[in-house]
Amino acid sequence: MAEQPQQLSTWRLQGEPGLALWKDAVRAHYVPLDCLPVAEMPFRACMSRAALGPARISRVVSSPIRYLRSAAAIREHPSDAIQATLVLNGRLQGSQDQRRSAILPGHMVLYDAGRPFAPEIFDDYQALTLQCATGMLAFRVPQVQRCTAVDMACQADAAAVVRATFEMLAMQASRP
Repeated sequence: MAEQPQQLSTWRLQGEPGLALWKDAVRAHYVPLDCLPVAEMPFRACMSRAALGPARISRVVSSPIRYLRSAAAIREHPSDAIQATLVLNGRLQGSQDQRRSAILPGHMVLYDAGRPFAPEIFDDYQALTLQCATGMLAFRVPQVQRCTAVDMACQADAAAVVRATFEMLAMQASRP
């Protein structure tokens, strides 16, 4: 059974209070990391999120931002989570384990929270994310660590299936 969905928005907050609220939300829902705005324009973001069994799903809309999960943050707050992100709008550059990839709308990327990573979002952005324990995915994909920060460009049909699946999970998770 899904937990009650939660929603958060910084759209009515100006400057540092909005960014501080976003940092707290991201750290609580995902893993402790740094959130650094990359543009001079006001930062805005919103998230709807829920747990669905052992997984967490969320829809994120945000201004450009850079996230950094450092080795120090990992030592202080270890995690065995893996996150799949399906980019709906905007573009980002993902990096982990000396790999860098440009992720465009309709593409997916994985991050392993047990190792440093640093995605940077360049445009106004919208994505669906699914987070679960690495072991849940490693059971199906034994070398999942080799798949992080790699652009997973699906053929049109596969991308439509993945997006529909993520959308359906997000909709299911958002029901009380």
